[in-house]
Amino acid sequence: MKMIPKYPFLIFPLFLVTSFYFYQIKMVTVSEIYVSLYISFLLSYIFVRHWAVPLALNLLPGLIPAFMANQLAVLINQSPQSVLYGFIFLAVIGIVAGFSLRGVFAGDDNAGGVGYFLVMVGVIVNTFYVLGSGFTPTTWGNAIILVSPFYFTTSLITQILHLQYKNYSKSPNRKQTYKTPPVHFTFKGLPPGVQVTITVNGVTYATTSDYLRVQQYGVNNYHWVASDVITPNNETYTPDVREGFASSGQGVVINYILVTPQQSSQQSYQYVTFIIRNLPPSHEATITIGGVTYKTSSRLEATVEGSWVADDVIVGNKVYKPYPSSGYARFGDVIIIDYRMVSVHTPSRKLSPGNLQSWDPKVWIGKTLYVYEIKDVIGEGGTGYVLKGEYNGKEVAVKVLKLDHGNAEQFFKELIKESSNLVAISSKPNVVKIYGVYVDEQVLEDILRGDLELYKMQPPMIVMELMKGGSMSDLLNDDSFFYSSKWEKTVYRAIKDMAEALNFLHSQGYVHMDVKPQNIFLTERPKQPYELDNVKFKLGDLGSAVRVNGKINQVTPLYSPPEVYLGVAKPSIDVFSLGMTMYVLLTRREDRPDLNDMEDAFNCYVKGDMNCVKLKVESSKAKLATWDPNVPDVVKPLLKGMLSPDPSKRVTTKEVVQYLNRLIT
Repeated sequence: MKMIPKYPFLIFPLFLVTSFYFYQIKMVTVSEIYVSLYISFLLSYIFVRHWAVPLALNLLPGLIPAFMANQLAVLINQSPQSVLYGFIFLAVIGIVAGFSLRGVFAGDDNAGGVGYFLVMVGVIVNTFYVLGSGFTPTTWGNAIILVSPFYFTTSLITQILHLQYKNYSKSPNRKQTYKTPPVHFTFKGLPPGVQVTITVNGVTYATTSDYLRVQQYGVNNYHWVASDVITPNNETYTPDVREGFASSGQGVVINYILVTPQQSSQQSYQYVTFIIRNLPPSHEATITIGGVTYKTSSRLEATVEGSWVADDVIVGNKVYKPYPSSGYARFGDVIIIDYRMVSVHTPSRKLSPGNLQSWDPKVWIGKTLYVYEIKDVIGEGGTGYVLKGEYNGKEVAVKVLKLDHGNAEQFFKELIKESSNLVAISSKPNVVKIYGVYVDEQVLEDILRGDLELYKMQPPMIVMELMKGGSMSDLLNDDSFFYSSKWEKTVYRAIKDMAEALNFLHSQGYVHMDVKPQNIFLTERPKQPYELDNVKFKLGDLGSAVRVNGKINQVTPLYSPPEVYLGVAKPSIDVFSLGMTMYVLLTRREDRPDLNDMEDAFNCYVKGDMNCVKLKVESSKAKLATWDPNVPDVVKPLLKGMLSPDPSKRVTTKEVVQYLNRLIT
C-alpha cells in the first residue's frame, strides 16, 4: 500500500482561502470550482502516475483570475489591462520562487533562499492587506490577484515532489518514511575556498567548503560523479575516485590529488606522473614502464620513459580493469588511469558438498597431453582449466576438468556415455566444435584415489575449437564497443544465434546448463565498432550439457533460475539463463533483485538444508515476479517472458528467435 503524501494537504489552505475570497464576492460557482479542483488535484497526486496531471490541476486555479480579468477589474476599479499586467508580474514572481524552492526539494540545502524570501513576503502582504482593508469587495478582488502567484510556485514544487513520490512509493524496498537520510560528502586535499562540483543523480551541486550534504527526498540510492577542480592558479586537482554509488545516510570521502603542480618554465620534468582512480581502498595498481614494474594505490612518479602497461586488479571475485590500459609515457606526462569494476567472476559451481582439488594449471605448459602440446593457460572456470594446445600446427582449446570427490566418478561416466553425441551436436555452425573427449575410467579411478601424477599426465579433458575472437564478456568490458551505436543490435544478434543453437541442442534431448556471456564466443575479434556487423557467434562449453530431465550438477547463481535447486534439467532453464545474459549484455549490470537469495540457496543446498533452500527459492521467485528490468522498451516484453519465475510461462527458444529476427531485420 502506498504511503499517503503530506504535500497535497499542506497546500489545501491555499485552495480554501481562494475559494473563500470568491465566495465573499458572491461568485459561489467559482468558489465551488476551487473546492472541486482541490479534490481532483489530491486524487491525481495519489493515483495518477505522471506528474503532468497534478501539475495542471495545481496550476489551473492560478490562471482563473486571468480569465476573469474583466469581472475583477470592475470590483477593484481598475482597467482589465492593468489587472492582466499585475497578474503577469505576480506570476513571474511566483515562478521565480518555484524554481528556487525546487532545488530545496531536490536536496540542495544551498538553494531556496530567494524562494523562501518571496513566499514570506507574499504571505505577509496578503495577510496585512486583507486584515487592514475593511473586508470590502475591492479587498477580496485584490486578494484574489495577490494569492494567484502561490499557485505558480506550488505547481513547480508539485512536479518534482510527485515524481519523487511515485518513484518512492513503487519501490518494494522503501522505508516507511518519506524523508530519507542524506549522503555526506567530505573533500580532502584541496586548497581552502576552492569550489568543488559534484553531480548526484543528475543534479549538480557546488560548494567551496570541504563538506557537502546532499538529500533528495524519497531517494535511497545516490549515483555521484566528481569533477576535476581547477584553482585560480591553474592548478588541476583530480579525485581519486571519479564516481560511485552511496546509500542514504552514508558518508563519502573524496581525496583530490594535484596533477599539474606549478613549476618554473625553466624546470624540466624528470618523471612521468600516473594518477590511479576508483580502486577499492588498500589495493594497488601494477604498472610496468619500460620494463620497470611499479605499484601504487593513488599517485606514482616514475623516473623512466617508455611503453607502459597497467594490469587488471582482482579483488576477491571482482575484476577492475584500467582505462587506458597501455600507452607510451614521456617525462612531463600526466596519465590518469581510471579503474572500473567490469565483471564479477561467475564460475559455475558444483552442487555437492565435496571440495575441488587445489591445482596449478601452469604445470601442463610445455607438456603433451595425449597428442596435444600445451602452450599456455587461457583461463579457469568453476569446472575446469582452459589451456591452449596445438596438434599438427593447429591450435585448439583444451579444457581439463576439475576433480570433485563428491560425484566425479558418476559425472565422468555420464560424460563418456554422452561424448559421441556431444561431438556430433557440436558440428552445427553456431556451436563451438568439440574434437574429442578424453576420459579413461581406470585412470580416473586411480586419480580419485590420490594419484596426482596421473592427473598431471593424463587428466580428463575436452578438446575444442579455439575461439580467437574471445567472448561477449570481453566485448562487454570494452567501452568502445559497449557505448557504440551498434552494440544493442549486436546483442540481439548474439542472443538470437544462441537461441537457435539452444533450440537445436534441446531438440537433441540436451540442456546446456551454463549459458552466460563468457560462453558466447566470437569467430573473430573486431578491432572497431563498425566491424561488429560482421562478427559471428558460437555457443561454447557443451561439456556442461546434461540430458533433459537429468540431474543438475552445477549452477551459476547469477544466470540460473530459482528452480535449479529443486528440479531436474529442463530447456526452460537455458531460456532463463539466456534472458539474464541478454540483460547483463544490454546494461552492464549484475543486479538481479534475487541474487542474494540465489547465493543463499546455493549455500543451503551444499549444507543439505532443503527447508532453507525452499524458502530462498520462494523469496527469489517473488522478487523476480515484480522486477521491471531497465532495458530498451522494444525488447522488454521478450526479456520479461524469458525471465518469468514460472518455468511454464517462459517463452521458447523458437519464440526468442522469431522476436529478435523482427528487431534485427
